[in-house]
Amino acid sequence: MPACRTEATIEILLDEIGDDESHPLADVLDYLADRVAAYEEEHAPIPGAEPKEVLRILMNQHGLNQADLDDCAPQGRISDILNGRRGISKEIARRLARRFDVSAALFLGWTRSTARTVRRSNDRAPRPAPAFCPMESGIVG
Repeated sequence: MPACRTEATIEILLDEIGDDESHPLADVLDYLADRVAAYEEEHAPIPGAEPKEVLRILMNQHGLNQADLDDCAPQGRISDILNGRRGISKEIARRLARRFDVSAALFLGWTRSTARTVRRSNDRAPRPAPAFCPMESGIVG
């Protein structure tokens, strides 16, 4: 799957799934993110930043403070994220991505420098490849 199509598929899946870890397509999103991260780690490794640092950099570049992001999350939640007390949920990542016009993957730790992804709380073993492409199956988009 071409890179732009893969990114578009991830964005569509994030929109569809949100924070619903029990959504039928959640495993597809995790699998796809794992594959993208592994490919990028092998073929185009670059130093990455933690999601909270990405947020901090973007806020600085845009001259924003925590209260300015109230369309993405409450100020207290942004503060907790920046101070490392909370991670960035998929829903907040989606909102931040729209706000800054970047990929939500930046806020979820799915960067080129890391092969880790947001895992289920029970941290199951890696899942086999899905037998279909969400974009071509008509389930998404």
